[in-house]
Amino acid sequence: MKYTRVPKKTWNTKQVKGGMLIKCPQCGLCYMDNNTVEQKVHIKYHKTAVEGINVGSRTQVESFGKTIEKFLISPGEYALIIEANNESRRTQRIVEQVLSVADLVLNSQDHAKHWRLKEARNGKVFVCIYKARVIGICSTETPQIGSWMIAGSNIIIPNKELRLPVGIDRIFVIEVFRRRGIATKLLNAVTSNSFYRIKLKPYQIGWSQPSHFGELLAKKYSGVVHPRSGLILIPVYKQENI
Repeated sequence: MKYTRVPKKTWNTKQVKGGMLIKCPQCGLCYMDNNTVEQKVHIKYHKTAVEGINVGSRTQVESFGKTIEKFLISPGEYALIIEANNESRRTQRIVEQVLSVADLVLNSQDHAKHWRLKEARNGKVFVCIYKARVIGICSTETPQIGSWMIAGSNIIIPNKELRLPVGIDRIFVIEVFRRRGIATKLLNAVTSNSFYRIKLKPYQIGWSQPSHFGELLAKKYSGVVHPRSGLILIPVYKQENI
């Protein structure tokens, strides 16, 4: 099986107290050059973060969940957007592996696990699978109540609560497959498949503690322009309120 060749990139380093902070240009993981534990974590997850996690045979891909979309990812080659089957133990295990890698690369707190429960109100997981490997993932939850945040700042608009039927807990695409519209396709799957026969508007999707790049995506996908100030507002929520 062939995989997309990873272009050579220069290593990103930053001098910090006690050593050198290194960011791998291929997988995006950060670690200290003098910390053997962090180095071992990088070695363990590097290949997975670059190539994605193997789902298995064609039959196992088909049983991974419900196919939402099939799209052309490169000349003559297709990828799938799939809603993960939360009742399958095997699917649960693979999804947990992918989300753990996303946590490491994004340097974020542990992901939510509501999606593993059967009720739709607990959220869902959508993945992008290419050549039997998960290369992108989006997990959701149901925050109910959120706020508007001014894009590019941490300023929350006071006294302006909004109803949020869906929140983005994690959205992640492995480095080599970014800038191909995969994140947008995952979000489109969220808007169209979170509830039966209901299509959500992008501004009805909330974002929890987005990273810098996550905020850029949130601004592009869910942002709305304030009619008076012209500022772009992003719907956000606090996970502790769920």
